[in-house]
Order: sequence, then C-alpha cells, then structure tokens
Amino acid sequence: MVRKRLRFSGEQPRGQGIVEFAIVLPVVLMVVFGIIEVGFLIFSYSSVNSASREAARYGIAIGDVGAGQRYYDCTGIVTAGMRIGRFAGMDTSDFTIVYDNGPDEGDGSYMQKYSSCADLASHNGADTIRFGDRIVVTVNHDYHPIVSIMGLNINPFTMTSTSSRTIVKNAEVIPGGGSSSPGGGGGAGTPPCYALARSYIGNGSPPNVSPAQSTGCSNPYTYVENEVVSLEAVPAGGYTVGSWSGTDNDASTTLTNTVTMPAVDHEVKVTYVSGSPTCYSLSLSHTPNGTGSDPSRDPANSTGCGAGTYVAGETINLTASPNIGYTVSGWTGTANNSSKDVTNSLTMPAADHSASVIYIIGP
Repeated sequence: MVRKRLRFSGEQPRGQGIVEFAIVLPVVLMVVFGIIEVGFLIFSYSSVNSASREAARYGIAIGDVGAGQRYYDCTGIVTAGMRIGRFAGMDTSDFTIVYDNGPDEGDGSYMQKYSSCADLASHNGADTIRFGDRIVVTVNHDYHPIVSIMGLNINPFTMTSTSSRTIVKNAEVIPGGGSSSPGGGGGAGTPPCYALARSYIGNGSPPNVSPAQSTGCSNPYTYVENEVVSLEAVPAGGYTVGSWSGTDNDASTTLTNTVTMPAVDHEVKVTYVSGSPTCYSLSLSHTPNGTGSDPSRDPANSTGCGAGTYVAGETINLTASPNIGYTVSGWTGTANNSSKDVTNSLTMPAADHSASVIYIIGP
C-alpha cells in the first residue's frame, strides 16, 4: 500500500528558507558594513579635526619644556596631536607645522607663512616669533574605506584639517602691587614694559631692532616708555623700502628708522616694493668764496644710490671746514639754519636739494 503525504495550504518546500537567506545575506552585510563605514568615517573626520586643534593648542602655551619653548617644540606639538590621532591610524608625517603673521585683513599684509617648525627649532626660535604671530598646524590623513575589502571600488582619499592659534610668547606673572599696564609691568621698582611688534608687507623680513629690549624688561622686544628703538629694514633682493608706519618718520624710504616707544603695546610696519630706490641729489656749497670748503657729508650716499644721492627720509650729517681765522655764522637748507656749530644735519626730501654753510671772519 502506497502512502501519500498530504500538503497543507501555505506550507513551504524544504530548502526554501535557505535560498531566501542566501539572497538576503549580502544585503544585510552591505547594510551592516555601511553602518560601520559611516561610523568610522565620522570618527576619522572628528579625529583629524581634534588632532590639529590639540597640536595647535599645545604650541601656543607658555613654558620651556627642555627642548625649548612650546611654540617650536616640534615633537611635543605632534605628540599632543597624536594622542587623539593614533586611534584613527594617523602617523607623525601627517602633521605640518608653520607660522604666519596673523589673520587676513584684506590688505595682503597677513597670513604670510615665513617659517616651518624645523627651521624655527634649529635657531631656537630666536628673533623670529613676533607679537601677534600664529602657529598653523595642518593634518593630512589618508582615509582607507573599510568596504574596499568587500571588492567595492572605493579609492582612499585625504582628510585635511588646519588649526591656527595666536602664540602667547610674552607674559609675566606679577606679584601683588604690580602695574596693570598693557605691556606687563612689575612690582615695586620694576618699570612697566610694553611690547613692540614688527611686521612687513612685500618681500623681505621684519625690521631688526636695537636694543633688543629695555634695561629692566625681562622679555625681548619689550621697552619702557620713551625708549628710542633703532629699526633696520631687511628687504629681499630686488626690493627696497617703500614706506614705514608706526615710526618716528613714516615718510622715510631709507633702510633705517626709529620709533619712540609709547606707554602702550605698539606695532611698526615696513612696506617693501620691487625695483631700485628713487634717489635725489644733494648739492653742498659755501659762501663767500675763499673762506673755507664745502661741508663734508656722512653717509656719502644712500644704499642703492650713487655718490651724493639719497632716498627720501635719509638723515645726512654735515661738517663745515672754515679756513683759519673764519667761523660759521649760519646754514641754509639744513635742520637748524641758525646754528653756528661746524656740524649740522638734514633729512632728505623727495626732491633734489641743496644746502650751504656761511663763513665769516672770527675766532
């Protein structure tokens, strides 16, 4: 007798569930790996941003860490970023550290990157970082998608994050009773000191200063009120001084200038322009004839100019040479025409100029 199995309505054949699972499994795996991929992508993006911020935050702090100040402690800066970045698979080579002159204000005088951390560290940061400068940390991390292991053609790509922070270079902890003036100050007997920032526009370097700081001030480029600071511009080859600002003679186009320090933090700026300087001739004479010689001059000419020619703003020192039995009775075209001294000076205008000494009989 043959037995027959009855099949009830809705009953599935054997093996149908396995076939359906095999069809659905790739889709399920794709969704799972997609969730993992998106999560890892967000984590990596956040790590890149956090790493650049932490590295920049370390670099702006005050303090000597043995390898020098923090703002040029390259290893310390990268290590601070790697505390976060290592979890996203970053490497120390992903970090780039440079310095610029501050945020862009639309006049082209800022955001000029002028040094890398390695270069700064090799010079111990001396005479480089100025008031208002920033450390700029950039992290470039190659992201490798996880789904690539499933045979999908998704190429690696680079995530980039840049963080910029102003360097806190000069700061003093003042005991009770100290001055509250902007540039620092100190307790009893310590003069208030104010910071002098140096900047430039064009091709060159910030102007050099002398002295490096006032007596009694503990930080470089800090000065007491009324300190006269000498400035010397450093243009690149083929460039010259076009103008100054914040100095005692902003109209000057010479390489040298001065600034009398006010009772507040202050900034001087030099603008470099391409080409040779504009030179003006200075002619010297004496009257009457036979009573002496034309005044001598110092310097003989401005830098970049021919003999007897000067750029506007150059200060020329003059020395008269009367014959025996004659003396100086006055000058013309000088800073002090009523002077009867054998020495005088003048500041070269933006035009050809002449000066003369007047001799008379006298002791």
